[in-house]
Amino acid sequence: MKADEFDLSTFLPYRLALLSRAVQSLLSSALDECGLTVAQWRVYLCLVRNGPSTLNEIVAFTRLPQSSLSRSIARMDERGLVRSGRNPEDRRRSVIAITPAGRRQLAKAIAAVNRTCDGALSLAPEERARFGTTVEYLIDRLAAYTPAAD
Repeated sequence: MKADEFDLSTFLPYRLALLSRAVQSLLSSALDECGLTVAQWRVYLCLVRNGPSTLNEIVAFTRLPQSSLSRSIARMDERGLVRSGRNPEDRRRSVIAITPAGRRQLAKAIAAVNRTCDGALSLAPEERARFGTTVEYLIDRLAAYTPAAD
């Protein structure tokens, strides 16, 4: 195939990048309603899924840079949405946990994200299930080809 015959509309990596940007934009607008950033959303998801976590554990879960996560967590801590305390097993390390106020904000954010995504995507339940299966399949397949993050 010649370079001038290359069709981006059928090039899967390009199409996935477009989808990712569109979904991130949609997510960001829904979270704005709740006073949250995407980074703070990911912190919440980590803490709800894994319980109290160290900064390194949150970095591994969210795949976001430690410096931006530190700032996000500090802002959340100032607002009483998370709390930072010493790890009882290793007093040199901090553990971050979600607070009741954080759980209330997360519940509002989940409702806003669901409302926004449901309105924008308008997928029937069987379409959503098929798409979810396809996404999981792609994630699993790509994991075999993606070098582990340090």
